[in-house]
This record gives sequence, structure tokens and C-alpha cells, in this order.
Amino acid sequence: MTQRPTALRVSLAVLALAATLALGVRLGLQLGALNAANGDLADAQRNAADLQRTARQGVGPPLFEASSADAADVLGQRLQALGLAVRKTDVAAATPAGRDLVLTRFVVEGRGDPAAVDRLALWAEANARSAILEQLTANAGDDGKSDLKIELDALVRSPPFAKAPAS
Repeated sequence: MTQRPTALRVSLAVLALAATLALGVRLGLQLGALNAANGDLADAQRNAADLQRTARQGVGPPLFEASSADAADVLGQRLQALGLAVRKTDVAAATPAGRDLVLTRFVVEGRGDPAAVDRLALWAEANARSAILEQLTANAGDDGKSDLKIELDALVRSPPFAKAPAS
């Protein structure tokens, strides 16, 4: 009769040891998975910070401030200051690009000599974070000047809209 209680005690001890080992293994696996998830979270946070820093560096200051109605006129004046004779400036598209910023596609028709076209290219290069010269088409004329078609994307700061009076 002493063998049965001893066998029962040993069996219970072995069962308790096996359960303890199984729980330890399970806890170890869960801790490993938790550490891996924390590592993934840290990597994701680093990537998000890198992307935010890159976005802040990639988008420059606005090229100018104007309402959407005045933006074409303001750009036309800037291009005239570079020596181009601007005939027509249109806003082809406008997309929000951040707080009070609008990415605006301008299509400009004008006329200019090679020096003015060169100044335009240098101006676009100098403002590369705020403007992208998408397309420049020049058809040379007999007088040494070229008919120009310019497509330019530019960041424009739009003033806050005035609230309409309540009726």
C-alpha cells in the first residue's frame, strides 16, 4: 500500500513538473514574440520619423503667396521680371499640399530670347524645392526670340479663406 501513494506522489510530481515546463516554454515563446513585436514597432517608429524628416526637407517654402485667382498673375509678373513677355498664364490644376499650401500647375504662353529662357531655367533650379519646371517648349522665331509654352508646378501659400457672413 505504500507503493501506491508513493507512485501517486511521483506521478503528481512528474505531472506538475511537466505542466511547469510547458508553461515556462509557452511563456518564453510569448516573451520572444513580444520582443519581436516591440522591435518591429521601434523600426516602424524610426521609419515614420525618417519619412517625416524627408518630407519636411523635400517640400520647400511656398514660391509665393496668392489666392487661387491671383496666383497666375503673380507668376506672370515673376516671369516678366526674368525677361519673358508673358501672353497668357493659366492655372491648370491645384492640389492641397499641406496646411495653407497648394501645389499648382501653371501653363504659361509667352515669348523670350535665349537669355530669358536661360534665366527661367536658372530660376527654376534655384527654387527647386518650391517649383518644378515640368515642360518648356520653345519654337524659334526669325527675330531671335522664341514662342514659349511653359508648364510649371509650384507651391503657393493660399491665404485663409474669409468666413462668409451668417445669414
